[in-house]
Amino acid sequence: MPTPETQSAARLQIRSTRLWEGLLDVVSVIAVVSAVGQTEPVPPAGLALLAVAALSLVARRRAPRPAWMVSAVAATAAGFAWPGSMWLTLAFWVITQVCLFSVALRDDRQVAAWAAGTLAVALVAQSTIAQSNSVVDLLSFALITWTAAVLGAGLAVRAQREHIAALEAKNRAEAADREREVGQRLTQERLRIAQDLHDAVAHTVAVIALHAGAAEQNLRTSPDDSAASLGAIRSAARTVVGEMQQIVQLLRDEGEPREARGRTVPGLAAVPDLLRSVRASGVQVSYTERVGTGEHDGAAQHNSSVELPQVVDVTVFRVLQEGLTNAVRYGDGRVEASVVRDDQSVTVRVVNQHGSSPDEPGRAGFGLVGMHERVSAAGGHLSVGDTEQGFEVVADLPIESARPSA
Repeated sequence: MPTPETQSAARLQIRSTRLWEGLLDVVSVIAVVSAVGQTEPVPPAGLALLAVAALSLVARRRAPRPAWMVSAVAATAAGFAWPGSMWLTLAFWVITQVCLFSVALRDDRQVAAWAAGTLAVALVAQSTIAQSNSVVDLLSFALITWTAAVLGAGLAVRAQREHIAALEAKNRAEAADREREVGQRLTQERLRIAQDLHDAVAHTVAVIALHAGAAEQNLRTSPDDSAASLGAIRSAARTVVGEMQQIVQLLRDEGEPREARGRTVPGLAAVPDLLRSVRASGVQVSYTERVGTGEHDGAAQHNSSVELPQVVDVTVFRVLQEGLTNAVRYGDGRVEASVVRDDQSVTVRVVNQHGSSPDEPGRAGFGLVGMHERVSAAGGHLSVGDTEQGFEVVADLPIESARPSA
């Protein structure tokens, strides 16, 4: 939308144009009244031509070119027919110049220049031929200067008006671009939140389904195992409810900066809880994390001097989460996972053998699509598919390119 400064300039320009038009109308009326009110009677034909010229004043705002042509023809005819009536001649000249101003203000510039040149020639010809003045007479110079001044004034007002219109158009285009950019950012943010929702809910629901099946099988034969499975279901449900509440809070606080929303984004620090959740469902998880030459088995240790950018940290966690979720759903109960990182990159690998589930883990579901999008957004590469070791998910993520520029 136009800025307040542009709107103020536009209103000022509109008032300025109306002021010019109004002043010219007043001058024209004074000229016509002065010509009619002279003691020397005006011939009826002259009054008729003067009336026609006065009507052109009324039409000059809507049809400037025809109005100017009518006034110019009437002024030329009257100048040659009654050269001695100076007040009548002056009234026609004023009307014609006022119509020329409208042409310069509203019509094509070349047309305005042509009209001004034609009018100057006609006025000088009338002065020299009808009134027997010299071509180099002061009156001829005054008529040419008068015509040029009217043309210049009209073009100047027009240029100012066009400049303000261009500024308004530019402001509208910039506002549209800003709205479009905001819309794109909101769309990207909603997609990211949808991915978070899927990643959080899909993993926990898979764990809940597995425990529910175990509880159903052991309900009569092993009540203690069923109770343990139900306790794991309750814990998983609380976890996913907490994450969903955080995501819903994000949607409610969409207008606030992301840093001010107070959201705890899961990363490598949340891997131990993720492993406990998967192992509690009965899946055997072999997890290895290597930092440079160091190696940590079974638990996530985070004592690297390399601090991961947030986008990489979150992506590593989500890839691990989705890979382990696929292993819970489709695997045979065993899964190997590893995170290897150094100063340049991080590699996440999750491998599991196919289980008895009829579904294919490699199909392009929302989880795999989300993983591809996350890894690509972090500047990395994701490969998913069957290998000799089993179904494998490998994500390579650069570290330096993901850091925010200073």
